[in-house]
Amino acid sequence: MKPEQDTTVASLLNVDAVAQAIERKSGKMVHSCSVSAGKTRAVCIEEAPMFPPEVVSVPLKDGTPDANPLVLTHLNPQYDAFQLGEVSALSWPGPKGDAGPQAGLILPVGYKSGTRYPLIVMLYNTFTGRQFIYQAGLFTSFPAQAFAGHGYAVLLMNLPEGHGVYKEGDFAAAKVAEIDNVVFAIRSAVDALATRGIVDMNRMGIMGWSFGSFCADYIVTHYPDWFQAAASGEGGLYYPEVIG
Repeated sequence: MKPEQDTTVASLLNVDAVAQAIERKSGKMVHSCSVSAGKTRAVCIEEAPMFPPEVVSVPLKDGTPDANPLVLTHLNPQYDAFQLGEVSALSWPGPKGDAGPQAGLILPVGYKSGTRYPLIVMLYNTFTGRQFIYQAGLFTSFPAQAFAGHGYAVLLMNLPEGHGVYKEGDFAAAKVAEIDNVVFAIRSAVDALATRGIVDMNRMGIMGWSFGSFCADYIVTHYPDWFQAAASGEGGLYYPEVIG
């Protein structure tokens, strides 16, 4: 019979377990951890919505983090001179009163309560609450903080799942399954920001990639009074201008 392995040390060989243990100990958000051969040190990437990614080192004792992460790098010193817009999570009630999809809100740099700002809506699934750069697909990233630095509020919109089940040729069911919930979510999020006095609804733009491009195209062709500017890439899904 083999001797029983130390389950704590063994669990730290799992990348997710390493990150979770460090976060519980320090409150810092880390990912992509590696553990030394002697299991005495972990090296990870630390980043957060307002903290650019850096390489950190964490000592391990008896298989658990023994101190807060030590930052080893200063990869983007230019950020020391930049002001960043404050980032927070945003949620709202769904169509049945349940919790709606979560989004991220970046306030303009120098935000003043009571002032309404132009809004950029970015699609889709760009907000995790854990990343500094918000990716909108495998090959592209939107410079969300750059917009905030130029006086825009930015809504990093996470969308409800599309691609529901419906019978072939049932265009009404297809519309409900593919886009109606998305439209409701975007409208609800924008209305919530307007109610809070953050957004000037006469100065709004929307942009998206892939499925987000399809959603942006659909909205600007079916609700042309919602947004004053739009941009989309890698879209064309279903040719939404002829749906509905």
